[in-house]
Order: sequence, then C-alpha cells, then structure tokens
Amino acid sequence: MPLAFKGIAHPPPSKSGRKHNADLSAAEIGATKMGKNGGTDLLVEHDHGSRVGKVLTSWEGPRGELRVQGIVSDHEAAETVRTGGMRGLSLGTGVTYNSEGRACMRSQDE
Repeated sequence: MPLAFKGIAHPPPSKSGRKHNADLSAAEIGATKMGKNGGTDLLVEHDHGSRVGKVLTSWEGPRGELRVQGIVSDHEAAETVRTGGMRGLSLGTGVTYNSEGRACMRSQDE
C-alpha cells in the first residue's frame, strides 16, 4: 500500500551565507518547483537505481524552508518508513560550476 508523506527537504537558508555549495538561497527555495512533469524521483540514499516513489509538489514554508509532499510507492520502502527504519528526507541538489570553478546554478535532481 503506498504511503503519502509531507516533510522539509531543505532548512531555511542561513542568514550568514552558504555553508556548502549545495545550500539553497531564499530565492532558489522560492523558485523550486519539484513535482512537475509527473513528479520528481524519490530515491533512497541518492541512489538513482533505487527509485521508491515521487515528490509531487514543493513549496516555501513559513520560516523559508523548502517543504515537499509525495508518495512512497515501493512496498518495502513504505514499510521501512512505517516502522521507523527510514525517517529523513534529503534533497539531491545538482551544482553547475562556471569555468572559474564558482557555483553558478543549483537544481534538484531528486
């Protein structure tokens, strides 16, 4: 039986700037539109060979965090979530760098 979920995929941006190149700014969180074109893949541990569901939508939460809603369609993964064996969400952010090695674009692959 599929399992619906809601959660926070990225915390509010730090007021002191990015601590990692994959950290999203307020503008990037506000512009994120996960779930388009049939949904964004939901993976286990960022493993593209382990697609277990879809993120159906995303939105900016009241504190500036990135929130998501989706469905776990894989039976084993859904049971692992139900029994507490898998509890966290992690956003896979792709970072594109320019020729000088500076991050110039961030996108969500998963």
